Amino acid sequence: MKYTLEIFVLSVIVLFGNTALAGEPERIPLSLSESIVSTLKNNYEIVIDRIDPKIVEKNIGISESDFDATMFAEVGWSNGKSPNYYDSLNTNEDTSFGEKFVSLGVRQTIKTGASYELSLGLSEADSDTTLNKIDPVYKPSATLSVTQPLLRGAGTDINVTGIMISRNNAMISDHQFSQAVQETITKTNLVYWNLISLNMRRKVLVESLARTVEFLRKIELQVKVGALAKSEIASAKSLVAIREIDLIDIDRKIGDTQDALKSLINRPGAQPGGPATIEATEKPVYRKIDLDIDRLTETAVKKRPVYQQTLLSIDSKRREVEFLEDRRLMTLNLNAGANLYGTRGPENHDYIGNVPVGQFEGTMSDSISDGMAGKYFDFSISLLAEYPIFNRNAKNRAVKSVLQLESLETRLEAIRQNIELDVSTAVRGVRTAELMITASRVSRELSERKLQSELRKFEIGSSTIFTILRYQNDLAIEEANEVTSLTDYLTGIAQLNLATGMVLEKNNISIEE
Repeated sequence: MKYTLEIFVLSVIVLFGNTALAGEPERIPLSLSESIVSTLKNNYEIVIDRIDPKIVEKNIGISESDFDATMFAEVGWSNGKSPNYYDSLNTNEDTSFGEKFVSLGVRQTIKTGASYELSLGLSEADSDTTLNKIDPVYKPSATLSVTQPLLRGAGTDINVTGIMISRNNAMISDHQFSQAVQETITKTNLVYWNLISLNMRRKVLVESLARTVEFLRKIELQVKVGALAKSEIASAKSLVAIREIDLIDIDRKIGDTQDALKSLINRPGAQPGGPATIEATEKPVYRKIDLDIDRLTETAVKKRPVYQQTLLSIDSKRREVEFLEDRRLMTLNLNAGANLYGTRGPENHDYIGNVPVGQFEGTMSDSISDGMAGKYFDFSISLLAEYPIFNRNAKNRAVKSVLQLESLETRLEAIRQNIELDVSTAVRGVRTAELMITASRVSRELSERKLQSELRKFEIGSSTIFTILRYQNDLAIEEANEVTSLTDYLTGIAQLNLATGMVLEKNNISIEE
C-alpha cells in the first residue's frame, strides 16, 4: 500500500507537472488558422522578407529613369581684349570685347535609342571695334539636334532591356517572398500538428499508466491474501517505471515543440521559454483528397515559385543575350540639326565703313522676331560610323551570356525533375499515412480485445502477469500509432501543398494582402 501511494503521488506530478506545486500557467488556446495568421503578422523572418520585394521594385524606377528628360539652363558673361592686327582701319591698337548670354533647354534619350536636345538662347555681344555696323549685337537662337542609331542601339526592344530585366527581378523577388511564406506556413503547420500528436500521445501514456497502476493494485491485493508471490509485483513495477520515463520524455518533447511554435507565431505574452502554454484546439480529422499525381505535378510546375523564378531568369538572360549581340554591331548614327536665329542691334556711331546699317539695326525684340520668323537659319545632317578594332569586350560578353542561358535552360529541366520527385514523394507519404490510419485503428481495436480477453483469463487464473503486462504495452503502442498515423496524414497533406505550390491557396492567403 505504501508503494501504491508513492505511485499515486508521482503520477499526479507527472500528469499535472509543476502546476500542482506552483499554480496554473496562462493557457493560450489557438486554432491552426490562428497560428498561421499570427505567424504571418509577427514572424521575424517574414517581416524581413516582406521588405525585399519593395527594395527590388525600386530598381524598375531606376531603370526607367534612363529615359527621363533633363532640363538645363546656363547664364554667363565673358570679357577680354585682343590685339588689333587684323583691322588696319581701326584707330585702336587693341580690341576689347564682351558678351552676356543665357540659354535654356531640354535633352532626352527615348526608347527607340534616339536622343535629342532642344535649346533656346539669347546673347548680347559688344566690342569697341569701328568695323561693326551695330554694337552691341543681339543674337537669339533656337537649336534642335537629333541623333538616331541605325545599327547598334537601334530599336525599343534593345533599349528597354534594363527595364524589362528589372521588372523580371521584381517578380522573382515576389516569388522568393512567396516561397519563404509558404515554407514558414508549412513549418507552422507541421509544428502545430506535431504538438497535437504529442499531446494525444501523452494522453495515451497517461491512460496506459493508469491501467498499469490499477493492475499493480490488483496484484498487490492478491499478494496480500497469499494468492500470488511477492516476486510477481516486480514486473508491474518495472512497466510503471517505464511509463513514467516515457511521460517525462514526452513532456520534454512537448516543451520543445511549444517553444518552436511560440517562436514561429512570435505572439506577445507567448515567447519561447515563457510560462504561457499554447493550447492547440484543432481537432485532427481525416479528409479524403485527390491524389492524381499527373494533375498535381502540372499544378506544381505552374505554381512552384522556384520554377517561375527560373523562367523569369531565362527571359532576362535572353534579353541580355540580344542586348550583348547588339553591342557587337558597328555604330552607325544619323545626326541632324537645325538652328534658327536673328541678328539685330543699335547703330555703332563709331562705324567707319560706307555700307548703310540697313536691316541689321533694331532692338532685342526685333532680333527675336527675326529668329521666330526663320529669317536666318542653318541645318546639317551627317552619318557617323564607328567600330572598335577586334571588339573583344562585346564578343566575349555575348558568348558568356549565351553559355549562362544554356546553363539556366538545363537548370529548368532539373528543377522540373525535382518538382516531379517532390510531388511523387509527397503523394506517397499521404497514401502511406492514409493506409496507416485504417491499419492502426484495426490493430488498436484488436489489441484492446486481446487485453480484455486476457484480463478475463487472468481473473480465473488461466493467464500470467507477464502476458497481461505485455498486452498492455502492445495496446499503448497501437494507441500511439493510431494517433501518429492521423497527424502524419495531416502533415503529409501540408507537405504535399508545399510540393505543389498550393500552400497560399489552401490557406486562403493572398501575397498582395
